[in-house]
Amino acid sequence: MKVILLLLVILVGNVFGLPKNYFELEEAKKDKENPIVEYKTKSSEVFIILGLKESVNGSSTLYRSVKSFSPQVEWTALNLSQNTNFDFPVEEILISRNNNIFVKTSEGIFYSPNNGMSFGLSSLSELSQEKIDYFEVSSDFETPFPTLPSKYSNKINDLPPYEPTVWDTILWDTTQVFKTFNVTGFAGMHGKVAVDDSGNVHLFTLGEDKRLSYYRSDDFGTTFAPELVISDTMGAIYEVSTSENYVYAYTITTSQSSPPEIRIYVSDDRGLTWNPKVPITYAVQSGFIARGDTLYDYQETGAGGNVYQSISYDEGMSFSPYDSIAGPLFSTIQRPSVAIGGNSIVYARTGNSTVLGETAAYRSFDLGNSWTDEYDVNPTGNNSDWPEIFFHTNTFHLSQGFTYVAYSKSENYGATFIPNITLCKIDSFCTAEIKQQLATHGSNVFPVFNDVLFGKDLATRFSRDNGETFSQHIEVSQQGPGINGVLVNYGVAIDDSLVYTAYTDSKQPTPGNFELNLRFRRGFYKMPFFKSNELNLGVIDSSTTTSIDTSIVIKNIGNLPLTISQVDFPNNIASLTALPITILPNSSTTFNFSFFIPSSGSYSQSIQFHTNQQVKSIQPVIVNAEIVTNLEENSNEIKDFHLSQNYPNPFNPSTVINYKLAFNNKGKLTIFNILGEEVNSWKLNSNSGEIVWNGVDKFGKPVSSGIYFYKLVSNKNSITKKMLLLK
Repeated sequence: MKVILLLLVILVGNVFGLPKNYFELEEAKKDKENPIVEYKTKSSEVFIILGLKESVNGSSTLYRSVKSFSPQVEWTALNLSQNTNFDFPVEEILISRNNNIFVKTSEGIFYSPNNGMSFGLSSLSELSQEKIDYFEVSSDFETPFPTLPSKYSNKINDLPPYEPTVWDTILWDTTQVFKTFNVTGFAGMHGKVAVDDSGNVHLFTLGEDKRLSYYRSDDFGTTFAPELVISDTMGAIYEVSTSENYVYAYTITTSQSSPPEIRIYVSDDRGLTWNPKVPITYAVQSGFIARGDTLYDYQETGAGGNVYQSISYDEGMSFSPYDSIAGPLFSTIQRPSVAIGGNSIVYARTGNSTVLGETAAYRSFDLGNSWTDEYDVNPTGNNSDWPEIFFHTNTFHLSQGFTYVAYSKSENYGATFIPNITLCKIDSFCTAEIKQQLATHGSNVFPVFNDVLFGKDLATRFSRDNGETFSQHIEVSQQGPGINGVLVNYGVAIDDSLVYTAYTDSKQPTPGNFELNLRFRRGFYKMPFFKSNELNLGVIDSSTTTSIDTSIVIKNIGNLPLTISQVDFPNNIASLTALPITILPNSSTTFNFSFFIPSSGSYSQSIQFHTNQQVKSIQPVIVNAEIVTNLEENSNEIKDFHLSQNYPNPFNPSTVINYKLAFNNKGKLTIFNILGEEVNSWKLNSNSGEIVWNGVDKFGKPVSSGIYFYKLVSNKNSITKKMLLLK
């Protein structure tokens, strides 16, 4: 009886809301009541734009979705600008040959060159395909894109630029590729990742073959067990989460399944074995959360319908009847996000009982037994999209936004949320796109979003102080997460010191053919960090000494202790310091060694330090020296190869240097300072001659008083002498 009631509500909701799946979308196209267009971008993503001929309660009249293999159509409300709905009644929509969007309304024709991120008023009086294909932005654009106040007090973007420190640094491994498909036309692939409190990493992937695969790592994502295929009829991975010894995958079957079905896969031993699937009747939108062996499933029944909750206390073997916790809803256009912490559950969704926009939160403070009235997370009048909520260590964290990314938090178990900061601005074209993700651990907060500033690569601005301040932009993906024709869908998970991401990139080797790669990447945001400058020993006279004792300073600018367990030495260097060495964060040590001086010539070798730094663990330090002798001619000198002592010496400001090269040879005369740095040089094309040096460097700037060395090099022969400049 309960299922029959839900289906009736779905049918009623279809009358008042947007198309919720592709079957309804095809019917809406046939009815032609509201304009609907599809178009393909240069990256082969297929977009759907839908306009409404009537705005209800000031809600948006323009929506966009990306075509995917998920059975549901997930709509995003498009805005005139960051804070203003596009609420003009839509009469017609056309797409230009350059994928610019033109929307005809009673207020004029509006134009977007950025895939619907914002709109301005065009000077076109009539809308036709021919006119918009030749539309010139520079001459025909009357009204610039509106610049409106930011939604939140922007603590980060108002700060002056600063040099990134280790606290803003993530050391990234190279990516691991888990799936590769060569496809033509419409295709898709994505992955979700979670980490449990023992450090096991759980990765679920879904490829072009519809196979839901599971990979498990018990060494913090370094290596993974062989692929475990769980199902071959899946359409999307909605959520992957861990709790105590449990791992959960919340998925939905493909649109070819009639009707589509939610499936929950449960492991009670941290992914070693998996229980049979838990099937759930799918309504219109759905959400999921679990703690221990208790599962909470939520189903939304569409516009005019409610949010229903069902609870399982036995790992999904049995569920309670569905009870309404909120509603009636104004509409259902995006998936909700659910989190549990303490005795609180927060259910976040786009829209409430009166509007399509804004993020509404429905809260239970007694583990789902009773629910409070809807709570608007956003400041009054501001719209938002795609909320993502996560709980860890007494705080609910929330990210949201389309054409921007806003972060909020609740430190009173969901009773109230603090509008904190905006991580991206529309005027810098930083956008969350559609699929933003959020993960937290302790005081570390990682919102990950699709960022136009990095060529649409994934980016983060992470926080180490529970969301009070955030880092500068940090690139997350090595490749842009562009996908051929589907939602930009990715995953992120963190533990106390590592962040894990899963994303898909696509490239087009030949026209019409695409290569899709599903990648996993690991980064360290707590790490030892080795830092030392190269050591320049300057000019050393080998005729007066055979070895010198010297040292280098090694710093740990990271936030975990740095250990040096082994050192590889080149020829002529031996250690005077015992191993191992441990350097605490923000500390340094002096590493002593002996340098045994070669006979002559330039010396440049590296000492290799083996450290516990997780990425690039072997750190080289270069040792440079220029070895000279006071002999009038060195052992390499051959007949007719000669370098005279400069005259006058000492000198001020000019001196003359005579040289002689072997027959038909070319050479070079170089002047060095006492540190071995090149001061000036001359290319020699004559077999003999003189060089006049007037005491300036290669930029014509006078040098200071002191000892200088001049070196003649020709073929394999060299001679070095010294001189004194006195001012």
